[in-house]
This record gives sequence, C-alpha cells and structure tokens, in this order.
Amino acid sequence: MSEPVKKHLKVAIYIAIAIFGICSFISMPNSFRDFSGYTGISVSITIVISILYEKWVWKLNPFEKTPKLCERYNGILEYNYKGKTGNKSIEVYVKQSLFGLKIQLVSDEIVSSTITGKIVEENGNYVLYYTYITNPKSKFSDKNPIQYGTCRFIIDDPKKLNGIYWTSRKTKGDIYLDFTTESVRKKNKEVVSTYSQKETKEVL
Repeated sequence: MSEPVKKHLKVAIYIAIAIFGICSFISMPNSFRDFSGYTGISVSITIVISILYEKWVWKLNPFEKTPKLCERYNGILEYNYKGKTGNKSIEVYVKQSLFGLKIQLVSDEIVSSTITGKIVEENGNYVLYYTYITNPKSKFSDKNPIQYGTCRFIIDDPKKLNGIYWTSRKTKGDIYLDFTTESVRKKNKEVVSTYSQKETKEVL
C-alpha cells in the first residue's frame, strides 16, 4: 500500500470515528443495536465522502500535493525509429482521480491508451509514468502491429509537460505537451471524439 493511500485511509478512519462520536453525542447508544446502527451510519457516510474526495473533491484541496493534470493537451511527438526521425502533432486526453490515471494519446494516424499510470515522487520532483498499448487500424497493422510503450514526464508545470517515450519496437523519442481547452482536430465543423478510430502509421 502506497503512502498516499495509507494517509487517506487514516483520515477516513478519523472521519468515521468523528461521525460515530457525533451520533453518540446526539443520542447515546443504549444497546448493541444502537451501537451497530451508529457504526453502519459512520461507515456509509465515510465511504461516500471518500469516493467523492478521491474522484473530484481532492482537486479543490489546496493542501493536496498530488499534481493536478489538465484534461486535454496539444503537442508534438518527435520520434526516432531505426535511424529515421520525424515529428507529428498529437492530442492527449487525461482522466485523473486521486489514485487513478487514464491517458489517451491521439494523432491523425493512431490511438494509444494506458495500461497503467502513476505519479510518483523522485528526488523532490513529481514524475508521471504510464505504459500504453497502441490501437492501429487494420490496413496499417502489418507494418505497424499492436505494440507496447512507456512514457515518462517530469511535472514541473501541469500545463506544460515534457517527456520521453520508448516502445517494444525500439521506437523512442520526446513528447512536448501544452494545455488546451479544445481539440485542434475537427471534422464537419465538430470536434472529433477522442474515441474516434484513427489511422496509424509506422511509429509510436
């Protein structure tokens, strides 16, 4: 169990005890049934509070140290594959809770989605690691089959992320991301869905 999880579990226990104390102050338990009822109320309310906090409320807490990533980024991916270099425009979409992280990278050629993702503290810096799997279209699957990769970003500013990546095909490169409020890819004057199927090329 990680330290952040232990920390918030401890807080949840304190909340449950406080709720039980309030219930007992309002009306002292006179039987085991009363005791069980107050315990059930305390646990239920604590679970609801914990879920709300883990999903959304933690982002409003100024004392929460976990970096709060943006929901959408535009950027550039620079790649190197067997001596061939190049770059492409990408979009990155983030769904973040306190203990969970899902990231989807989209270009005009490919979509990749997270397998695992975590923000850790290294030497006083917060670092984002995530592993992913690519989802190529069938017509590109021969020259660019499904592959696995890893990204690493040092989080100095959550609105500007710079990092590196490497894949199971020995592709490697750099990624530069900037916060944006809307997609730059549009189709029929509508923002393209982040889950739309994309064509894929030779790299990533």
